[in-house]
Amino acid sequence: MVETPHIEGRTVQNPSTSGLVADTLVREFPEIEYGTSLRQSGELLLSVEETDFKTEGLFASEEFFDVFSFDLIQGGKKTVLDSKNSIVISKDLATRFFGDTSNVIGKVVQLDGKGPLTVTGLLDNVPANSSIKFDFILSYEFFKEINPNVLDWSYNTVNAY
Repeated sequence: MVETPHIEGRTVQNPSTSGLVADTLVREFPEIEYGTSLRQSGELLLSVEETDFKTEGLFASEEFFDVFSFDLIQGGKKTVLDSKNSIVISKDLATRFFGDTSNVIGKVVQLDGKGPLTVTGLLDNVPANSSIKFDFILSYEFFKEINPNVLDWSYNTVNAY
């Protein structure tokens, strides 16, 4: 979906839409099997004990791994984003935080002063040719909690797939 707002007399095309679109389309059109909402996080500070990293991630709804083919190494694709305190981290980020990536499920990561998140999935590193770049995925439910405007049809800052 492409939004076409008019800003300061200019027409600007933006691929963002309301945060309600993906769920609504899946619910209203039975031929649509899966839909997911995505929002880039911008750079956030993640911490594990004394180790801090600023990196970018996504907020994504539960069907993210049904829509996209990113490789999930640990965790179940149907459950990794079903809790608002979930975080799925890339192999690279897991190595930086924990050294070993063999068992990261259940580990705790602090998010930029917003509390603890539990690692529910380990993701293979995002391919360099991907148009979506991220080191972690947070639950879209968490995004809705910290940004309730996303539940307004006129708040167009989310991508629907």
